[in-house]
Amino acid sequence: MPGFWSVVAVGVSALPAIVDWSTQAIGRRESNNYLRMLTGGLFASACVQVGFFLREAAFGDFASGLFLIIIEGVVAVKWLEVSGAFPRILAPFEEYAVELSRTGVHQHTE
Repeated sequence: MPGFWSVVAVGVSALPAIVDWSTQAIGRRESNNYLRMLTGGLFASACVQVGFFLREAAFGDFASGLFLIIIEGVVAVKWLEVSGAFPRILAPFEEYAVELSRTGVHQHTE
């Protein structure tokens, strides 16, 4: 049966990915494929662990693990907001939306 340390492992496993993604998003540094693979793998292991909690009917641990991942994500989003990184992150999407509205939606034909 999962326990306290399993929930802590979920939080610790998810944290490197959130730090990697958010520091790159605010422009503090440039990540590389190796680091993305490593932190993404750790994040995936945290998600698998949360799924394991659900499978084992450890609903308290499931809720705690999911809560940790959500809180870490909320803190990262708030950090991006405070640092002013959102306009830079959203700029490519806004440019794409403007381009679509100007040219119309392109449909693929085969």
